[in-house]
Amino acid sequence: MNKTKYPLLFFAILLFGCNKASQTSSVFEKDLWMIDSQGVGIIQLGDPIQETRSKVIEDFDVLTSLNGGFDMIGNDDVLVKVSPIAGRVGVIEIYTDKFETASGVKIGMTIEEIETIHNDFLAQMDEMNGRVYFSPQELQSSNSVFCIHFKTEDDSPVWNFEKRAEKKHFTYAPTGELNKKAIVEVIRIYKK
Repeated sequence: MNKTKYPLLFFAILLFGCNKASQTSSVFEKDLWMIDSQGVGIIQLGDPIQETRSKVIEDFDVLTSLNGGFDMIGNDDVLVKVSPIAGRVGVIEIYTDKFETASGVKIGMTIEEIETIHNDFLAQMDEMNGRVYFSPQELQSSNSVFCIHFKTEDDSPVWNFEKRAEKKHFTYAPTGELNKKAIVEVIRIYKK
C-alpha cells in the first residue's frame, strides 16, 4: 500500500508545482510586457541600475554598456536599452513590438494607427536633431517624459524640414505635410 502512495504523492506535487509555475510566469510575463510612464515591466525609472540588471538577467541575455547601463537582448536583437543617471535607471529605450502601452501603442505602428488611438495626437519636431516624436498626455508624469519617435521605412523625412544656421549649429523646423505612413522606431522614457 505504501508503494502506491508515493508515486501518487509525487505526481500530485509535480502537477501542483507545474500549475503554480505556469500561473506565476503568465502573471510575470503580462507585467513584464506593459509600458507605462515609469518604464516597462521590471525596468522602472529610479530603481537601482545593478538591482534592475540582476532581475532582467534571470530571463534575458544582457549586454553591459560602457556608460554603466545595459541592453536587454532577445533572439540576438536589442529589446530595451537602459542608461543610468547617478547609479539609477534614468533612460529606457524600447525597440521591440513585444511591449505595448495600455492603449496598445507599440513599435512598428504607423502615425495613422496612433491617431486612431490618441485623440490628442500632436507630432513635434526636435529642433536640435530633426527627429519627429509624439508625447501622449496620459503617459507624462511629474518626474518622467514619455516620447514616441518615428522613422520612415525608406529613410525619407517623416516631416519635411528646413535647416536654419545659427552660428556653428543648425536647427530644424518642420515644413509641409507629415508622412502618416511613418512608423514608431523607439519609445523613450526618461527622468526629468
